[in-house]
Amino acid sequence: MQCKFCGKALTYQKKFCSRNCLCRFNANIQKITFKGKNNPFYNKKHTKETIEKNRIAHLGKIGNWKGGISANDPIAYRRRKRKEWGVKNKDKIKRYKQLYHCRRRASGWPTLADIQLVYEDNIKQYGTLTCYLCNKVVNFGKDSIDHIIPVFSGGSNERSNLAIAHRVCNSIKNKRRLEDVKIS
Repeated sequence: MQCKFCGKALTYQKKFCSRNCLCRFNANIQKITFKGKNNPFYNKKHTKETIEKNRIAHLGKIGNWKGGISANDPIAYRRRKRKEWGVKNKDKIKRYKQLYHCRRRASGWPTLADIQLVYEDNIKQYGTLTCYLCNKVVNFGKDSIDHIIPVFSGGSNERSNLAIAHRVCNSIKNKRRLEDVKIS
C-alpha cells in the first residue's frame, strides 16, 4: 500500500501515512470540485435509462420515497391524508357545509343593538372590556364576539349567548363548548 497523497510505502492497511497527508489530500480534492459550467455534466441530459430509474424511484418502488413527503414531516403527511380524504368524501363535505349554513341561517344574525348591549354588559360586569375565557383585559382592536354555545352545536345569536373574547381565545375555542376548552 502507498499513501494516497505523498506516495510513501505503508506497512499497515491505511490510505494515508499521516493526518497531515489526509488534510492536504482533502484540501486538493476541494480545489478540483467542479461547480456550474466547469462541471463536466453541465447542460447534459439524462439517458432514458436514468429517467426510467428516477420515475420508478418516485413511484415509491425504490428506497423511502413517499410521494414527496418525508416521513419526518408529520404536518405535511396529515395535510396529504386530509386532502385524500376530501377527494374520497366530497358528498360528506357538501352535507357538512349545508348543515353548517342551515344552522347559521336559522339562528339569524345578531343586531347592532344586541352587540352594543353585549359590550356594555361586559364592561358593567368586569369594569373594563375583559375576555370571558381567560379573564384578561382586552385591548382595542383585539376583541371579538364569541358564542358561548356555538351555533354549530345548536346555540343562538341571542344576547344571552354572546360574550366578548380575545380573537386568539376565540380561535382556540373555535366550535367547541366552553366545558371542552381550557384556556389559561
